[in-house]
Amino acid sequence: MIRILKFILIFITFAVILLGSIVWINRDAYQTLFSNREGMAEGSEWVEDTYSLQGLTEYIRKQPTPVSLVSQVVGQDSTLALNAETPRPIGMLSSLWILIALAEEIEQGSLSADQELRWQDITSYQIPGVSEQDHVALEDALRARVGSDPGIREEDGELVVTLDKAAELLPEMGDLALADALIHTIGQESLQGHHDRWRESFGWAHTEAPVPFSGIYLAMAHGVLDAEADTFDVTGLIADSIFTQRAARQAGHQWMWALSKAYHTPSREAEQPWRETLQDQRLGITFMQERDALALFPLSTASEMEHALESLLRREADQDPVAEQVMAWLDWPMNQSQTTRDFAWYGAQYDSRMGFLGGYDIGTSGYTGDTTVQVVLFDRLPVAFWFHLSANHMQQDYQQRLSYDPALIATTKRAIRLADSP
Repeated sequence: MIRILKFILIFITFAVILLGSIVWINRDAYQTLFSNREGMAEGSEWVEDTYSLQGLTEYIRKQPTPVSLVSQVVGQDSTLALNAETPRPIGMLSSLWILIALAEEIEQGSLSADQELRWQDITSYQIPGVSEQDHVALEDALRARVGSDPGIREEDGELVVTLDKAAELLPEMGDLALADALIHTIGQESLQGHHDRWRESFGWAHTEAPVPFSGIYLAMAHGVLDAEADTFDVTGLIADSIFTQRAARQAGHQWMWALSKAYHTPSREAEQPWRETLQDQRLGITFMQERDALALFPLSTASEMEHALESLLRREADQDPVAEQVMAWLDWPMNQSQTTRDFAWYGAQYDSRMGFLGGYDIGTSGYTGDTTVQVVLFDRLPVAFWFHLSANHMQQDYQQRLSYDPALIATTKRAIRLADSP
């Protein structure tokens, strides 16, 4: 009997130690889950019904407010549009303006396509814990191409990539640090100058110029800037009452440029504590707070983005070198067999931020030969629902099929019609 009791005691002790070790090793994950338990339930009622594209269109019908959509068949009177003029934060999709500005800078001779970025110039913009998987994937992709791609090389063990190759990889890899390196290479003044011209030529009312993503995430991070004298009222900036007030947003974005530059400067005394704080706590906010902070990202509308893409398409047809270059940077999906099966040509960029899913694309159907220009934005979604859609790549699948699938086009048209009904 004593032996049995000893065995049970030893077993229980071992089990407690083992369980405690597992919990300790994964304490950050458990802490994150615990602090976000409310968010992880938000929108869960929609998960079960949206494992199919038909279910997703039903969600659009019943919950149209967070969705903007434009799908235009070029040269035809065939347009699907929902909340097309609603200003929304567009996450990393503002990289489209970075690509256009870079192509114009190269064409004007202000920058060279062969000008190089060193890996340190890129990775120094990486915010710990923010889309790190994209940054790791970019580094792996670059290393895999060393020796086979003339735009990528190694020097003393450090990766070096040309601006042309960096721009080619940006839409595919979606790396925030790479985007920031390109943004700062172009420069704030030049980017704003390009944006001012586009606003006039495209007739933009809402589309904002790109802002460094490191500055945006530093602005939303908790506890990182407490010691900074030039802090900004971030809570006020994302409030609905001033969400679209241009002067307030411009002041906020100017501050984010300053944060990004300070974070990138190795000699700045505050830089190292920033990194240590971010490494310890990531952003230090809940998933729901991070979702609400989407408002800090540059705004646009589905309609204004679609018009800009259509303009690129027309300019490419006229052999405009800037448009040809941008379209060449966007065609990365053509390296995938599933894309070439359905499209004669396809260019796109997608993005997924906490609570946000979006994409823009231009596709020529391999079945009909029709070319469709599309912008789809899901903005500030419930957290649990966003995790579900993001993990299953639902928005990307939906957007691609909307270019050529008659059944999905019909169900989306019906969903929009019913959503617009009183």
